[in-house]
Amino acid sequence: MKTVLLLLLLSTCRTSANSRASLKVIPNWSQFFEYEKITLSCDEITSGEWTVWRYTTEGLKLSDCTSGWGTESFSTCEMKTVKRSNSGVYWCQSTHGHSSNAINIAVSENPVILQIPAAPVVEGDNITLLCRTKNPSNRSADFFKDGTFIKNENTRRMTIYQASKAHQGSYKCSIGGRDSPSSWLLIQDYFSFCPRKKSEKQSKDHLKMMLNPQLSHRLPTQFSCLSIRT
Repeated sequence: MKTVLLLLLLSTCRTSANSRASLKVIPNWSQFFEYEKITLSCDEITSGEWTVWRYTTEGLKLSDCTSGWGTESFSTCEMKTVKRSNSGVYWCQSTHGHSSNAINIAVSENPVILQIPAAPVVEGDNITLLCRTKNPSNRSADFFKDGTFIKNENTRRMTIYQASKAHQGSYKCSIGGRDSPSSWLLIQDYFSFCPRKKSEKQSKDHLKMMLNPQLSHRLPTQFSCLSIRT
């Protein structure tokens, strides 16, 4: 049994369209090796000044980009050489107190990681998952969804064509018996990307992430956390 933390961002979709921003991760992955570079940008800004914030998995620390872990330029935060301690939840917050979507980033010491989109994928899009290794390898990769084996790929790439909600779930890969961390692939309905009012289930689906359950009671007030057993 494991605990899946459902991280609900209650303030993602404000009633005022002028208060919204979207966090963009460059490159658009949710898993990284140590010492790789990550750029976080607050896009679609229409009012106020926005800063990238985070809540780390290790140390349970809440801080913004100006705290020393990144280099801020306008509404962009650059981390040139990430470490495992940089793993956590990231989002944009404005001077007016508004928040963007949140994205879970995992920096791993593992020899294998899964290159999977950090941002929600729109229904109908094609998605390519890549099983990456620190060192060059000619071995094939096994791909898993929700703990169940899907397929083996010699290219270590798996493409999902015309993504639907059925493809949403927790993915990982394995090369030579070494597993990557698991990451959640979120499939978003294009026409309901930011509905005015969400049901409880829609809110859970909008921002479901695999996280350390210890984060649940320490997140900022704009988040609501719910633990369930799977």
